Amino acid sequence: MRDAAEHVAKHVPPGMTTEESDELQARLTVNCLARVWRRFRIALAADTDPDSISQKIAELADEEGLEKPAPRVPLPGIELDDVHLVCWMGIEAAGSETPVAAQL
Repeated sequence: MRDAAEHVAKHVPPGMTTEESDELQARLTVNCLARVWRRFRIALAADTDPDSISQKIAELADEEGLEKPAPRVPLPGIELDDVHLVCWMGIEAAGSETPVAAQL
């Protein structure tokens, strides 16, 4: 899918505006089933004309119903009171007879 998005970035499909091309690129970045990305790989390898490949990619995105991913919601900031875990680990030289003590 990343290859398809890069191809569309380099070769805007005929008759498509820059905004529509950006939207298509965003739609191509979603996670999808292997069955879907195989179709895009076939389209990328099937023809030598960049414009026809871009057009086929746009058609496949519409056929598969790919949608632009929802914007990510940032996680809240971490405060000092949020940290509750302290790890201790002891390391000893090889051949030492004393056991290693570790506290979690």
